[in-house]
Amino acid sequence: MNNYVTNNLSKNEKVIQTAKINFLAIIPQIIICAIFLALFFAFQHFISIIPEDGNEKYKILIFLTSAMMIMFSLAPILNILEILSLEVAVTNKRIIGKKGLFNTTAINIPISQISNANVSLSFFGKIFNYATVEISSTGMKIVKGNSQIMKLKAITNSYEFLNSINSAIDENAEQQRIFQAEAIAKAMNKE
Repeated sequence: MNNYVTNNLSKNEKVIQTAKINFLAIIPQIIICAIFLALFFAFQHFISIIPEDGNEKYKILIFLTSAMMIMFSLAPILNILEILSLEVAVTNKRIIGKKGLFNTTAINIPISQISNANVSLSFFGKIFNYATVEISSTGMKIVKGNSQIMKLKAITNSYEFLNSINSAIDENAEQQRIFQAEAIAKAMNKE
């Protein structure tokens, strides 16, 4: 794991914290998928017991409902694949990683562009010890409503990861202040 992160580090870039993924986060997704598939098979059973001379409207309705159950079971499967393929880390320069198996999204957020980071705990997250880390940033392409938020699901060490982000933000701001102070001092010495 973290091949993507280690293979894409730039010069003088160090990993501060790697996100640990809790694979128990897929349990609720498996339960949701199982419920929809059970409903699908139940509707298939109802189709088979309708007499051949029975009302065609019922057969069509049950068939369409069955098709919807299959479609609804795809969303949890896609969430499972996203969780299983997530790789992300905080470095001294950026948050780097990738998520997604079929549609891979590269995560590359410079520390200087992070405006906020939060941890969101769900009911199952409290039970299975994982959370979602939400990072809002300027210049991100992923848009939800009017705010730009990257959600990293199923993070076990979410508070450590959040603290690493905040520490990197503080360190980056301090480096910017030092750089600006040196530039001002240099400009004043030239006069």
